[in-house]
Amino acid sequence: MEAGEADISEGNNLQMARRPLVSVIISVYNDKTHVLKAVQSVLAQTLNGTEVIIVDDCSTDGTYEYLNEQLSHQPRVAIAQTESNTGGAGGPRNVGMKIAQAPYVTFLDSDDVLERHACYNLLHAAEKYGSDITVGRTRRFNVEQAKFSSWHSRLFRDEYFLESVEDNPEIVIDTNSVAKLYRTEFLTDLELSFEEHVHYEDLIFTARAFASARGIAVIPESVYCWNVYPQSVRKSITNQRDDIKNLKHRRYAIDRVMEVVDEDVNPRMRARLQVKVLRHDVRLYLNDIAAGKNRKITHELLTELQDMIRTVPEEAFDEISLPERLLMASTLVGNRGLITRTVNISRGLYDLYGDWSGDRHSGLWEPSVFGAFPENSLERRLTSFDPSTAIGIPWYNFQWNHRADSVLIDDANSVTIQGTTPDSFGKMENSDLQARVVIREKTGAKRVWAWVASYRYHADTRIIKWSADFTFPADLDSSRQPRMSVQLEFNDGATYSSQSIRVRRGFKGNELKTRPSSILTKLANIHYRPYCSRINTLAFRSTPVTERRKQLRNTIAPLTARQAQRIDSKWVPLPRAERFATGSKIMRKSTGPLDENLVVVESHMGKSQFDSPRAIADQLTKLRSGLKIVWVAEPGQNWSFGRNDVVIRHTPNYYRTLGLAKYIVDNQSLPDGYVKREGQIYVQTWHGIPLKKMGFDEGEMAFASDDELDNLKRKVDYWDFLTVPSEYFQQTFVPAYRFNGAMLPQGSPRNDILVNRGRGSRLWKRELGLDEHRRTVLYAPTFREKGATTLELDLEQFVERFGDAVQLLVRPHYLNRIRIPKHMRADVVDVSAVDDTNRILMATDALITDYSSIMFDYLVLDRPVVLYAYDFATYAQSYRGAYIDLRDNAPGPLVMSQDALFAELQKLLDGDDNHGEVRCAFKQKYAGTEPGDSARATVAAVWSSK
Repeated sequence: MEAGEADISEGNNLQMARRPLVSVIISVYNDKTHVLKAVQSVLAQTLNGTEVIIVDDCSTDGTYEYLNEQLSHQPRVAIAQTESNTGGAGGPRNVGMKIAQAPYVTFLDSDDVLERHACYNLLHAAEKYGSDITVGRTRRFNVEQAKFSSWHSRLFRDEYFLESVEDNPEIVIDTNSVAKLYRTEFLTDLELSFEEHVHYEDLIFTARAFASARGIAVIPESVYCWNVYPQSVRKSITNQRDDIKNLKHRRYAIDRVMEVVDEDVNPRMRARLQVKVLRHDVRLYLNDIAAGKNRKITHELLTELQDMIRTVPEEAFDEISLPERLLMASTLVGNRGLITRTVNISRGLYDLYGDWSGDRHSGLWEPSVFGAFPENSLERRLTSFDPSTAIGIPWYNFQWNHRADSVLIDDANSVTIQGTTPDSFGKMENSDLQARVVIREKTGAKRVWAWVASYRYHADTRIIKWSADFTFPADLDSSRQPRMSVQLEFNDGATYSSQSIRVRRGFKGNELKTRPSSILTKLANIHYRPYCSRINTLAFRSTPVTERRKQLRNTIAPLTARQAQRIDSKWVPLPRAERFATGSKIMRKSTGPLDENLVVVESHMGKSQFDSPRAIADQLTKLRSGLKIVWVAEPGQNWSFGRNDVVIRHTPNYYRTLGLAKYIVDNQSLPDGYVKREGQIYVQTWHGIPLKKMGFDEGEMAFASDDELDNLKRKVDYWDFLTVPSEYFQQTFVPAYRFNGAMLPQGSPRNDILVNRGRGSRLWKRELGLDEHRRTVLYAPTFREKGATTLELDLEQFVERFGDAVQLLVRPHYLNRIRIPKHMRADVVDVSAVDDTNRILMATDALITDYSSIMFDYLVLDRPVVLYAYDFATYAQSYRGAYIDLRDNAPGPLVMSQDALFAELQKLLDGDDNHGEVRCAFKQKYAGTEPGDSARATVAAVWSSK
């Protein structure tokens, strides 16, 4: 038998009713445990014309014999064996390609599986486009954690076709040979095979295939499940990085790839692969070094990696991020401390910090290390940076590196945590922020505790030294004993930045523990101790107990269960389906006298502590000191942590509190489970002037059931008082909701501050950590669909055109969330973390919105408004309907394309604001005149008899 030939087992019949359409080649070595599952995933394919070719690489555990015994009766299965062990998957795959009869082939590892429709979906696309290669999505499955994760998911969002790899060279980062369907004739003509007796043969094979393919189809469907096993169970070649040979094999493969990919034929592909060397290949080993692995060969690894980095053309470094460039520079000088820091920064665990010299726009990172290198050296080039990219990120969007230096617990359960936080860009230098330590239960009721922390800013080192002293919670959940995370928070009362506290590897938390402080915790012998989590953050967990103590815990389980019910009543919202019935039941049981001094305040369904309810609550605090004000919060609201004047929305305790309150102040809607009691006074301060049709005027109400109509009418009838900002509001909103109660004096309490303190934006920019030297433009689109939302605004183009002159603020609706690309955070600021919208408005020089009622509030400041109504026809006219036709009545220019929007913004930057009279007329007609004392007037009107 010649080299490369295979011994095909007798008794395996490859004859099918017709020629197979797809050959699936499974390479296997010493894997009796998993291989049959892989085979079954092929036999179960919805594409019937699929054959299985299993090639054993001379297993030593009887895998080959086992396969013949188990599969000899399968007519669609062939079993072969290499002449000798080839040391990798390449040899068996080459044998399989020679045997394959189908016009298309794909590969499968013996410990993975194909998705059920994989072959059908891949073949359908291959025939549709006539592609040489068809690529599908891979899902990684962590066997130990039983969790799926994505693999280059951004490549597979849509179906598309590439004439050649140069059309989208990003596809080459998927270097696995699996999850791809290859046209057999294409492989034969190219004489493409896997290199044998080397690792990372996939890199070479896929590079040759991609470079030569004339037609690449990509489909969004998942086709391959990559099972990731713990290293103790199954150590893949990629995870054998504790041997220097592993890196040498990878280097060999990369060198071969660069030989294969001709710069004249595939320049974009070659450039992308060179970037991949920095971002992926080098990074794998640097991640290990940062994690403290492979210490015995670290010096050898660094020597090899330094050489790899220097072989990459300098233009490739322009394509990687600043943290990645700093990581490459740290590697070139072999500084392990800097490597660890920059690996973690690159991962996004925290933002850039370190010593630097220079000015706001030109700096050198860690000059004591890199300052000695020549100006034109690679090390110096990589560490020269623009500090404004970090300086411009507001403190609440910055990822801080809070490090615990010491943790102590005394016999009275007093906990002291001391630590440091680097502030290399002076964000806290002149701030008046408060600090707190926050402890959260990770499971169970997910309670949160917060205690004040102290800190000092050291200007000479730009280090924040902080300390927190608190008594560990006594009311422990004896039933569930959840683990607890620990965070350090900075806040200014309206904006919060709460992030994990990190501890160094080797943290000795086991030496510390709390003492039981209640009868239940003593019986159950519950101690909590600090520990270092898997991601090196500080956390607490209960200590293990003996079997005897476990038996005692089982005995007192009914007591701990009742304790859990009591905790849940206060902290855990009722299931959505039960809220109406259970909430109403709790309310109807409230038969005792109302608490004449109790005021329940709810803003934006518990998601805020601001808006008009806050303005009224502040006035009540000043003018009616005998009242008790209780705020409603959705779970997880930072402003509610550690407060005893808060109830969690939808909990049984929430409905009980509503049943006791004499006064309720709200700006939206209480839940269906609320049943108003006789004698209660409900003040409705609606959160905006309507542009879109509302209440009974909404088009969909024409199709509403009688129960839905009655429910809305019942809710509105509960309102005793209604805030009325303007005559227009009175003419639209009031009849739209068929409101018949008392109308408060005109004006919006939330806008009092805009009237009284809204002159000039610079002070408010400083308070929000914004760039005082640039104009601020706020983009605040209206609500469309709950959850994550996309912005119909190209942020890259915006920054490219206006970044030097404008800092863009983005404020989605409070029911929406967005994600700003990390590298743009100095130019595009997500102000969702700023709970008080008025602070944002006062810091804003111009507003971009669409149909949001925020435009009416902003008119109080008499600053430019641009309406970006890109979906005007479908949204304003069809989806909801509107009271105002913005084409005839608008407070500023109405634009329907991004180009038109940019043109209007450029006019404003050039000083061409010629819409002042239009704004004034629109304001008078729709928003009215805010008196500036609406909150005081509301208190006088509602509480005058008291």
